[in-house]
Amino acid sequence: MKRTTYLTAALLLLTAAPVQAIDITSPFYLPRTGQIVSTTAAEYNHKQVKSDSQNYHVRDRVLSQNIEYGVAPRVSVEAQIQNAWNRTKGTITDIGYENGREDTNVDWRIGTKYNIVNTGFSFAQLGLGYGQKETHHMNGAYKYVDFGAKIGQDLGIVMPYAGIGVEFPVAQSKESDNNMKYEGYIGLHHYLYNFLSLDAALNLNYDEMYEAREWRTDLAADYFLSPYSTIGVYGSYVIDDSGKWDSRAYEHQIGIRFKTVF
Repeated sequence: MKRTTYLTAALLLLTAAPVQAIDITSPFYLPRTGQIVSTTAAEYNHKQVKSDSQNYHVRDRVLSQNIEYGVAPRVSVEAQIQNAWNRTKGTITDIGYENGREDTNVDWRIGTKYNIVNTGFSFAQLGLGYGQKETHHMNGAYKYVDFGAKIGQDLGIVMPYAGIGVEFPVAQSKESDNNMKYEGYIGLHHYLYNFLSLDAALNLNYDEMYEAREWRTDLAADYFLSPYSTIGVYGSYVIDDSGKWDSRAYEHQIGIRFKTVF
């Protein structure tokens, strides 16, 4: 009798369907209704700008906290705040920064996301936000509204995705801050069941004010401490950044983040 019971139990274990894992690092992940996602990050940025009239470096050290809450199926709201310590050093003639200047700035943003398509394999998401930036804005606080849209297709071993974004300035008194910014990107996301996720993307950004075109690569790797918490590293490198006055920029970023769902 015991032998039959053991065989039956073993058969049930072998034939039982595995619990479906949720990739909380997916570009399209939204918390379920009533759930909260917390993402804490620390990063370092270094940017150098060169032209005939200037050659300067900007170094940023940034701490940020993002909270996202699921308000309904496929809908979430989020709030982010970050504190940036930056130092500018070099020859600067036309942007209002002083050589050796140091600043501490607080930036914030609130927004919402909506997965208009989520079949488990095909995804489409819209995002809308409002925020304020002080970092690298010598004219005071810069307020803006942003809109984004992206699509993706889970092919099993990898998920290709692509998206666009637009940033609109809101009631800025300075003409230099009344210019739109655009973004387009393509990427690949790989998820290894509750263990590791990898992400790589190519971004193109355009700033109307400086007629600046920036090509940037983004890389990220997140390790799953549990199905609902991860620790990861991420970074970016600007391949090409050119704009007015024959200026060129060189920039890289590296950071660490912790994400948890509760």
